Amino acid sequence: MVILIVVALLLVLRVLAYLVRLVAFPKRGSWLRQYREAYERFLCPVCEYPIRRGPLKYLFWTRRTVKRLPQPAFATPGDDETYTCPMCTTRLYEECPACQAQRHALLPACQHCGAVKPLDEMLSAANGRVIAQSPEGT
Repeated sequence: MVILIVVALLLVLRVLAYLVRLVAFPKRGSWLRQYREAYERFLCPVCEYPIRRGPLKYLFWTRRTVKRLPQPAFATPGDDETYTCPMCTTRLYEECPACQAQRHALLPACQHCGAVKPLDEMLSAANGRVIAQSPEGT
């Protein structure tokens, strides 16, 4: 009976250690999905503050109410400028070095020309707060 309890405790500790490691060092696919979904909802990927640029500059929304927003039908000239989140100071939009158009700073490829950004630049763009490389390099 004691052996069964010890084995169960060791199993629980191993699962907890795995979950803590997963939170501390997320895999690349998980944080890319998180960032992509945040950009689609017009929320900062780091702090979830609303991204206020272009036609949505003067609107207010939350994670729950973003689906009820009218989708912008056209881009305004204000879309062509860099944007930094006013809450967490993370750079969210920047100029693409290849095509000089505005691109998502935290995603790997430019939506206009497809130029790929190196991983170390994406890590520095996020200020190292949310994404980190695991010791295994995954």
